[in-house]
Amino acid sequence: DAVRALETLETKIHTGEAPYDYIFIDPPYAATEDYSRVLQHLASHRLLAPDGIVIVEHRKTFHTPEQLAGLQRVRLLRQGDAALSFYRRPAAVSSESLPAPTSSPEPEPAG
Repeated sequence: DAVRALETLETKIHTGEAPYDYIFIDPPYAATEDYSRVLQHLASHRLLAPDGIVIVEHRKTFHTPEQLAGLQRVRLLRQGDAALSFYRRPAAVSSESLPAPTSSPEPEPAG
C-alpha cells in the first residue's frame, strides 16, 4: 500500500533532518483512488519539504485536481498518452503546523 510506504519513510526522518524536496508518484494508471490518498497524505505530513514539489505521472485523460488537501497544482505537462502534474504546498502552510513524523526506536549497537 502506497500510504503505508510513505509512513515507513516518515519514520526515517528524525527531528532536524530535512524532508524530501521532490517526490515522484507513479501509481498504476488504473489505481485512480491512490492518487488522491497519496496526495492527501503528503499534504498533511512532514515528508515533503515546505517548498517541495510532488510530481504525479498519470494518463493524459485523467484529470487531477487544481488543488487537493493543501497542495496546489502549479504545472501540467502532457506528452503522448501520459501527463505529469506538479504540485506544491502553498507558502502559507508551514511545516511546523503539520504533525511531527513518528520515529521508530534506534537499534541497539551490536557487540
